[in-house]
Amino acid sequence: MRRLALVPIALATLALAACGGDSDPTPAPTAPPTTEATPTSEVTAAPTPEPTAGPLEPRDIFARVSPSIAFIETPIGTGSAILIDERWLVSNAHVVWPFEQVRVVFGDGTEFIDAQVHAWDLMADLAAIRLPEGHGIPPAEFADPAGLPTGSELFLIGYPAETEEFPEPTISGGVLSRVRSWDVAGLTYIQTDAAITGGQSGGALVSDTGQVIGLSGFKFAGTFGLALAAPIVEERTNNLIDGTDVNSFSDRRLARNSTDNAIDYRLSNFYDQRAFIVREPLGATVDIDVNGLNDAVIDIYDTSGVYITTFDESASGFESANFEIDLEIPFVVVAKQLNIGLGDFEISGSGELALQSDPDDGRLLRRGQTIAGNMDYPADVDMFELDLEAGETVTVRVESVNFDPDLVIDAPDNTEDALAYDDDGGSGIFGTDAALTFTAPTTDRYIVSVADVNFAETGGYFLIVD
Repeated sequence: MRRLALVPIALATLALAACGGDSDPTPAPTAPPTTEATPTSEVTAAPTPEPTAGPLEPRDIFARVSPSIAFIETPIGTGSAILIDERWLVSNAHVVWPFEQVRVVFGDGTEFIDAQVHAWDLMADLAAIRLPEGHGIPPAEFADPAGLPTGSELFLIGYPAETEEFPEPTISGGVLSRVRSWDVAGLTYIQTDAAITGGQSGGALVSDTGQVIGLSGFKFAGTFGLALAAPIVEERTNNLIDGTDVNSFSDRRLARNSTDNAIDYRLSNFYDQRAFIVREPLGATVDIDVNGLNDAVIDIYDTSGVYITTFDESASGFESANFEIDLEIPFVVVAKQLNIGLGDFEISGSGELALQSDPDDGRLLRRGQTIAGNMDYPADVDMFELDLEAGETVTVRVESVNFDPDLVIDAPDNTEDALAYDDDGGSGIFGTDAALTFTAPTTDRYIVSVADVNFAETGGYFLIVD
């Protein structure tokens, strides 16, 4: 299995790609011929100096890199991807999640209808997509951006805002604005003012020598783009291909349909919830009933994070809902309660329901601990527990680039407003991390809940307890 080979930009040997159509293959780099000296007893042939890379014209950069950049299409959106070798593409997880097959199109018209999503890294926002062999498309050349000075000219190549069935890649230019780091995750991002918009995610950030130095993924402050640095893309993509999980949550997939259309479940408190995945044909109407002694609530979302509806019409514990499948994607039924104590319920549906597992719920936290967690579905609320003595003070932080964290600390029997809450008190790359310093009023096992403030996004995070 071929691995990404990073090439230091300052030492790369480059050849200008011929200016032409996107389908033209990129010629392999060649060094100028060397004339051998005839050895004598007194004279030794001098070594040939290694050529130094020089900047390319934007048209040559585009001709060199664009054949390796793919257009990605799912039932709910589009994005970009980079060919790293004949068999593998890398894109953003948020471009393809939760789909396990996607449509891939290259600029020369080469198309793969059902390319397999091998695995995704939900912490670093990466996905590895498998292609069949023998297509002949050249892979991109990756390089380490370390040492590039601020102000260096950079380019984004991808498929932003595309609606065509067989689109052409685009190029936009900017500069290296600065480097940002998410230290606890060990991730480094290159910030650029090159224009970025929807569909560019998963595309290539390219140096002026025509090498890929990052994978574009986020828009920062509404203007700047952030790209994950190439060495990290290399390492974590190789881990995905090998099945080596390092806080990637590559095993966190949506539950598949079971044979059940009625499931019993128990909620321990107000913050506890269960999610059920519904996969039904386009146009189907799904009926959902929940029955229990406590006051039940049903929220419906699609897996793109779009809120559909809420049902809470009765305080008796019986709720009935129905919704139409208007997209060929999974839907999420989130079952909650408005009570603070134990509640036993039964949920049933006109179709099959699959209970979504959530390994983060119920974990007991300890001071001095840093743990990785994941928002597994839209509107997920991860509920942790923390033992504190009366008067004990603790600081809890949530860090993520994948969503805007919402952090709550509360007593399990509290019927008033939460004891402590924070949204953006923890700074972070986007200024949206959450942080709380909390002093326990009594000795108790407290609830620590983590959610996306918009109840829409998914992805990994770190929870730090000091």
